[in-house]
Parts: sequence; C-alpha cells; structure tokens
Amino acid sequence: MTELKISTPYAEFIVTPAVQEEQKYCFTQDMYSDARGACIGHLRGYWEGISPVPYTNWWPDTFPEKSSEFKEELAHLFHGLQSSGLLADRATMNARCNRFPSAVIKTQFRKEMAFRINTEHRIYFLRCIPHKGEYNFYLYCYDRNALMEIFRREKGLPTYCFSEHKTTHQVVVINYGESGYHPCKIRGLENIPTKELVDKLNAAKGISKAQVAAMECGSLLRWDCPAADPRNYTEEGLPIRTQSSAKEER
Repeated sequence: MTELKISTPYAEFIVTPAVQEEQKYCFTQDMYSDARGACIGHLRGYWEGISPVPYTNWWPDTFPEKSSEFKEELAHLFHGLQSSGLLADRATMNARCNRFPSAVIKTQFRKEMAFRINTEHRIYFLRCIPHKGEYNFYLYCYDRNALMEIFRREKGLPTYCFSEHKTTHQVVVINYGESGYHPCKIRGLENIPTKELVDKLNAAKGISKAQVAAMECGSLLRWDCPAADPRNYTEEGLPIRTQSSAKEER
C-alpha cells in the first residue's frame, strides 16, 4: 500500500509513509532548530492491559496554535487514526504498519514506523511503536507554511519557476507548495519559442533544469515525493536512474 484514506465527518485525511529524509520530524527537534519553531506540539500515548483506550497527553511547543479549528481537526484526525486501525491497539497497529514497509525508520534499533498527514494548514507526522511497556505513538503537529519553507530550503528549491504547459505550450508559473500552475503572459517575447523562452526566464533567475523538473513533479504529484527533489535529477533535468529503477526496466 502507498496510502491510507481516512474519512471523517470533518474531512478526509490521507496517510502516507514519511520519506526517509522527513522521518526525523517524527521526533522532538533541537530547541534552536527552525523545525522546532514550526512545531505546534505533539500528542503521545500508550496502551495498558487489554483496554483499547490509550492513555494520552499533549505537549505544546514553540509555535502558538490554540484555535478551536485546530483542536477540532486534531480530534477528528486522532479518532480517524483509531478507526483506521493505526491507533486502535498495539496488535492492530502492528498489523496495519506491516502494510507499509517503506514507513520503517531504519535508524531505530527496533520496529518503528513514520507516517505523514497533510491538511490545509498543518502537516502531521505520526510515529508508531508497537511495543509493550513504552509509549506506542507520537503525533507531531507542524504549521504547514513554516515547515514547507524548511523543506524548500533543505531541497534547494526556488519559491517559483517558469514552465511550459504540456498541452497548450504556453508559459506558466509554478509556485512551490501549490498544486497546478498559474498562466503567465510575457509581453514583447511572443515570437520566441516557448521552451527557449522558459529556459531563458529560469536561467535569469538562477533556476536550474533539475529544479524545474522537481517543481513540475511537485505541482503535479506531491511535494513530499522523491520526484519533487532536484537532487534526483541530472543537470539537464533528467531523472537519475537508481539501481532499483534499473532492475524494474529489465
């Protein structure tokens, strides 16, 4: 499985395995890091005995967020995670986690899994630990805009770039963190072929072809997928073939 959809009266939440570079956000960040400044707080809990009801407590962090809307979203997300099985009990958590092998946190000495949930204003990272005698889950809540800016800087992505629409062949603008594109009219340069114009506009802003390729994939797919990382492209903006992708082509 690549994702888990959770439907609630509040909204539909989509749970995906956290990519390896982002699994660190399932842990408490250094006090002076930018990520710590983007963290609203975290909910942690564990099960004791045969009761399916976990013991939980909330730890507020440095980013102020006390709105009723946030509290409502967090409550619906938590109950949705319970009904989905991820936070039902230890045994069910373990069974659900086994469906997502890519969620394994390889740096840990025991079985721990990391997941990401995106909402309009926030990003949640869930760490599942299906072991008796300790806390079994941590749900970290981050301000979406603040954390996305950290991701952008870490990946070396621009705030925006120019691209060529694949169907109309018009110049469009892609903004980091957004889905889709925005039409763009460049006056006085209509006679220049679109691809050449796009390359010149991006080059003038110091934007590489690898960055453009990553921005295009992020706007079409998800900003947290590997294809939205310029480090996975050549200087010409072509995907770098990994050993796993080479095996799939054989």
